[in-house]
Amino acid sequence: MFQEPHDLDQESIAKVLAKSVNFDAHTLEYLPVGFGSHHWRATDSHGRELFLSVDDLVAGCHANAGIPNSVFAKLEAAYSAARELHLIGALEFVVSPLQGSNGSVLQRINERYSLAAYPLLNGSALE
Repeated sequence: MFQEPHDLDQESIAKVLAKSVNFDAHTLEYLPVGFGSHHWRATDSHGRELFLSVDDLVAGCHANAGIPNSVFAKLEAAYSAARELHLIGALEFVVSPLQGSNGSVLQRINERYSLAAYPLLNGSALE
């Protein structure tokens, strides 16, 4: 998505990061990249960085003919599968979301938005 959602404040994202993955975001920078999800770079006061993927569960309803809770469940299953492939399958090329303190890789920000946090990998896209 190329524009930051107008109905989601960065303070809400920071609170979920702090609670779920114990990451105290000093700055959040919106990244206008990709399609289907909103993305941010989170940086803490020590310079550590995370890549954040925020999904609009209502917009997902239009594409998936579901309700926000069912869209959340489908996303959680997909992100959990990526984590399993990375950890159990030992597939190093799979970048998986971080597991939150609640055991899930996907967190609710509110009824409309969910958050997955990833390690930020520096590099360039493969061609």
